[in-house]
Amino acid sequence: MERKGIASLIYERLQNKNDFLSEIGKHNYKEFTNQLKIIIGDLGEEMGYEVATNCKKEYNEKEWLFDLVWYKMYENKNENIVSSIDLVLESEISYKTFGHFKIDFDKLLIATKSTKIMIFSKVNETLIKRIKNYIETSLNISDDYTKGNQIHLILWDENDTGEFYLTSHSKL
Repeated sequence: MERKGIASLIYERLQNKNDFLSEIGKHNYKEFTNQLKIIIGDLGEEMGYEVATNCKKEYNEKEWLFDLVWYKMYENKNENIVSSIDLVLESEISYKTFGHFKIDFDKLLIATKSTKIMIFSKVNETLIKRIKNYIETSLNISDDYTKGNQIHLILWDENDTGEFYLTSHSKL
């Protein structure tokens, strides 16, 4: 599957669950994040991926460096070897500052070939503009990224609509 396709599928799945997630998120960010991981983890399993994450549902493995990972395994002489990591995802819902965003986002910069998604709360336009500028600057400065390589930002509008918004950012 094309990497842009993975981000769109996740966005659509979250958008279809926005009422459910928003109702939970109004009262409990931890449970919101738990349900977010289950929704995305289940989608990964439906698509034939192994899933690594920490949440109330048990998947193949616990969380690695990222909040959630989709990966494929290859069996070689009874050894399971990771053959691809197609999604790395970070989410930061409860802490709504640039500093907390940056800590999680910067981890995505080491995953050069995977689909990279950051989920964050839509706090205010000033912070969102700063975040988008930081994403684009990070991609353009990084020597590890090639032209067209993308990071996807999914914003959850918890205050107004409860909807999710997807933007994709590329190295120029």
